[in-house]
Amino acid sequence: MVPENIYVDYRKELIYVSNNQVGPIDVLNALHNYGRKLLAFYDRCYLDRLDETFDEDLKYWSSHAGEEGTIPKVRFDYTPEPINQDVVRKFAGAEIADHYRNVTSHWMINIRPYTSENEKRHAAEM
Repeated sequence: MVPENIYVDYRKELIYVSNNQVGPIDVLNALHNYGRKLLAFYDRCYLDRLDETFDEDLKYWSSHAGEEGTIPKVRFDYTPEPINQDVVRKFAGAEIADHYRNVTSHWMINIRPYTSENEKRHAAEM
């Protein structure tokens, strides 16, 4: 059993994760595509390599059933140039391209833990 904010497509080996929005930031809204080995985070489409297997992540998400707000916040570093949507469709596949068709896409460079210091630095860069 997985938490209610997780949708699993067993046939396509996709996991959709969505939490409620807090302020201007989506706490977590992600699509894990295990066939393509890609992870796509949303408020834009941030694409990253997916290292875990479908079964590993299914076990991980199942361990959080009944819990709320236990996933740690992270900050993304990503390429400033958007990825052309035709490239997203060819590289990431139809599921990711269709899921994020109305937002710009970027390659993720780094994921790091969220801290108030990171937030201050990010605000200063904008």
